[in-house]
Amino acid sequence: MKFLPAFLHFLTTSAMAPNITRPNPAIPLTPPTLPPPGASSNAQEIIKQLLSLTRSNIGSKLKLVKKIPLEGDVWEPEGLVRLAGSSPEEERFWISAGEYTRPTIKYPDGWRDGSDRQNGAGFAHFLVFDGNGKRVGDWVVTEKGKGEYHNGGVEFDGRFIWGCLAEYRPGGTASVVKVDVERLEVEKVFRVGDHLGAVVRDGRRLVTLNWGGRRGRIWDLGKVERRDGQVVMKDGEGGFDEPEEVVTNPSHWIDYQDCKFLGEWQGRSVMLCSGIATLGDGVEVGGLAFVDTRSLVPVWEVPFMRRTESGVLMTKNPMDVGVVDGRVRLWFAPEEGRGAVYVFEVGEGA
Repeated sequence: MKFLPAFLHFLTTSAMAPNITRPNPAIPLTPPTLPPPGASSNAQEIIKQLLSLTRSNIGSKLKLVKKIPLEGDVWEPEGLVRLAGSSPEEERFWISAGEYTRPTIKYPDGWRDGSDRQNGAGFAHFLVFDGNGKRVGDWVVTEKGKGEYHNGGVEFDGRFIWGCLAEYRPGGTASVVKVDVERLEVEKVFRVGDHLGAVVRDGRRLVTLNWGGRRGRIWDLGKVERRDGQVVMKDGEGGFDEPEEVVTNPSHWIDYQDCKFLGEWQGRSVMLCSGIATLGDGVEVGGLAFVDTRSLVPVWEVPFMRRTESGVLMTKNPMDVGVVDGRVRLWFAPEEGRGAVYVFEVGEGA
């Protein structure tokens, strides 16, 4: 193996100011102290309480406790990270979103070169809100004309947000990025010849999922090196980076939209994923799943059919999970345009 030229793998804002709009620059984009990851730091309690949900009781036991309208346009939200604070004013929601300026166009004769459509155009954003939904930042992280403008699912590891910038179509290309939320810097860590829509960090490994979560790639972060301040990784066939392993999702229940790493459970390393599937004739289903990060085998699944007032399934777009006052909470932001964060809590008892 050889190294790709470093300029293909490096994007940073250190040389220029980030393209960010802040209504009040005095309001910080993070809590005073960065919290631990909400999912993995509470993994066993999250697993325990979510396992109490079944197809028959989820409608009554997973309760909506709060709706937080979000200020301004959220375009299409794709990933959500909640940074816990001591108050709603200190709490932060980081939402990855795509602003689309030219739509994708389906090929009239079906699939070509691994995709069913032409790429469109747009911009990738990170939107930042406080716990009341007040907009405190809008960071545009791609430039005009860049093909990888779809900002997918995200994961917070206690220091960085990991995300995916991709062409907005199956196949295509994508880059995994590491976002420094305090210094406002973005680094491209590696690049693949496929769409990427979600990423989780499992210790020294990253797991990325392609369009609909149909295929997973497992990456060894130990192979990422720094040379002269630039991030480079060993490359593979076709000039794209080569993962340690590629696995196929054996489940055809839902297409995963956003995932969060939990930890070890029953000898497996698991993540929580949410998503939807269209089964034909307008029938949509939503659901949650614990998924083995190495094999993509779901080890627990439950349907979740709750919708917003406008009829959108809660699990259509991003999700985060954590524990507040001893109870597991799930945060969803399913709606495009003028959206909201919907906060659900697992109730006690059967």
